[in-house]
Amino acid sequence: MSVLLLPLALTSRKNPPGELADWLCLSNGELVWFADRHGFRDQTVEGPLRHYRYRCLPKRSGGLRLLEVPKPRLMNIQRQILHGIFDKIPPHNAAHAFCPGRSVATYVAPHAGQQVLLHVDLQDFFPSTRASRVHALLRTVGYPERVARLLTALCTHCARSDAFDGVDSEAFDLRTRQRYRQSHLPQGAPTSPALANLCAWRLDVRLTAFAARFGAAYTRYADDLLFSGGHDLQRGMTRFRILVLAIALNEGFSIQSRKTRVLLQSQSQRVAGLVLNEHPNPIRQEYDRLKAQLFNCVRHGPASQNREERANFAQHLRGKIAYLKMINPQRGSKLQALFDQIQWGESGGSD
Repeated sequence: MSVLLLPLALTSRKNPPGELADWLCLSNGELVWFADRHGFRDQTVEGPLRHYRYRCLPKRSGGLRLLEVPKPRLMNIQRQILHGIFDKIPPHNAAHAFCPGRSVATYVAPHAGQQVLLHVDLQDFFPSTRASRVHALLRTVGYPERVARLLTALCTHCARSDAFDGVDSEAFDLRTRQRYRQSHLPQGAPTSPALANLCAWRLDVRLTAFAARFGAAYTRYADDLLFSGGHDLQRGMTRFRILVLAIALNEGFSIQSRKTRVLLQSQSQRVAGLVLNEHPNPIRQEYDRLKAQLFNCVRHGPASQNREERANFAQHLRGKIAYLKMINPQRGSKLQALFDQIQWGESGGSD
């Protein structure tokens, strides 16, 4: 895509960084300050000179992830870059996370009712996307070298060593800490999801073409890769799996081997919390649990089911129902009918 198609042209040979500063409503000094290409600000102790704050959050699969959150002014700059530039560049068709009009439902749809599935999980997706990839992307779409370097610096980050203070060393092994200490996409920056998709373009292109050789389908939801096919794929699965991992490694991504699974149609093909054996369906136990919760809300009042004391329990239930409606409209409508019978009071969460 030519840069001329983007809102921010920045093609002047006179002073492209000055044009970038003007577009971001910054002075030249402020642009240099926020870009901080050499990380001088974040080498200081925690305080106003730093651009990021750190938090460790538990993963659903166990372990921790480091959340690197830009401070408000840098976050606003990143949002402007996101909406003015990266939102204008379409991701690969195989990418389904962080894409308008795509979702978990579109991610799994091509794989329902298939003879065999292969699910591969990438490790440290954001930290593995290095600043060099972001810079290469910006140069590819046509930005001058100095502008590409400044935009890259505004959207990437090197975590300071004290980001891991007080964290068990087993939660972040040496290799993971090294990834965070190199310039990467920070999980917590508004630009990172879109950039992660765009920087995985080559991975998606190669895996789509490779899957087609086996008559297989391929989609990706952030760091989750999913392949499916029939007899040809099942017969060649051992070789196929090895070469998929080789392509991912060649593209600079690591694999969580323990989460790599081959799922046959003779077993429950569970991916992303859904069962795909015939058509996408929520896991039966989870559907039954939500149905029972809604029934008890109708019978005994919502306060009896709001055990986690959520401030807006009604909205929480609406979100779960909306998700199920997206996956299975018929089942979702049944749950919606139960929800509509609930009598909401002040103690049960606002409606």
